Amino acid sequence: MAPPGASSLSEDDLIDLLLRHDSTQSVHGQRSPADVVRLRDPGVQAMRRQIIEDARLGLPQLVRLATDTQGWQVVHRKGSLVVSEKQCEPLSLFRSEMVIGAPPLVVLDYFWDHERKFNIDVLFRGRENIEFVGYHTALEHQFYLSAPFVSPREMLMLAHWCRLTDGSYVMNGRSPTFPFEWPVRKGYLRGRILTAGALIQPMPGNPNATKLILLAQSDLCGEVPKFIARKANYLQYMQLTALEKEVRRMGQQTTPTMPHLLRTADELPPTDIAKIEAKIARNAMHT
Repeated sequence: MAPPGASSLSEDDLIDLLLRHDSTQSVHGQRSPADVVRLRDPGVQAMRRQIIEDARLGLPQLVRLATDTQGWQVVHRKGSLVVSEKQCEPLSLFRSEMVIGAPPLVVLDYFWDHERKFNIDVLFRGRENIEFVGYHTALEHQFYLSAPFVSPREMLMLAHWCRLTDGSYVMNGRSPTFPFEWPVRKGYLRGRILTAGALIQPMPGNPNATKLILLAQSDLCGEVPKFIARKANYLQYMQLTALEKEVRRMGQQTTPTMPHLLRTADELPPTDIAKIEAKIARNAMHT
């Protein structure tokens, strides 16, 4: 649950309040007394706040990539599913979009449900939550099966998710750009997530339909042929078709596995992308 009074605060004060509140909670439940003391240290609080700020400043670009029309080439289409490719360096960026027959919050729950993730992403083999930084920002360790000619991969992802003013939900993810040491899992090679994200949009006039848009741009690293790396990102669209089948099979009743991280998105003020863009512009003027 969101702490009392959260909905009436400015965004900066809200983040400070939630950092204090989240110092007592982790994705695994109540934190130990030693963890609470460590996370309430002013230096640690400042670092966590900077991580959240960096994650949030990436939201406008992700929303633009999910919705713009310039520079994309359609490479696959079937029914409401559309897969597009944008030529980028060092790897192409892929966007997959599809209409799902369920309300946005239900689609969000399915998308983040760890148990169903195995049914939705055929290469996914596990996720370890390293740290819940605060304010819907978490650091994760993800594991994936090998593909032909490719050994198993594991990746670190800093993920931030929120609700927008238009009722959409957005997730922005990438490998950490700040110094962070975490052991590589035995038998795996570490890749890098350059861009990963999801935009879950309500469909005007239809409360029981949602457009789900995924973005994928990951570097498998190691000696991997370029066509294999491209294929790995392209095939992310299979998550959409699998999720749509899962919703039809199971219906709209779903219980998120991280309810205090997901459900509080509706208890807090929505994120205004325009305000974040204005902050980016102000930062640019002072650099």
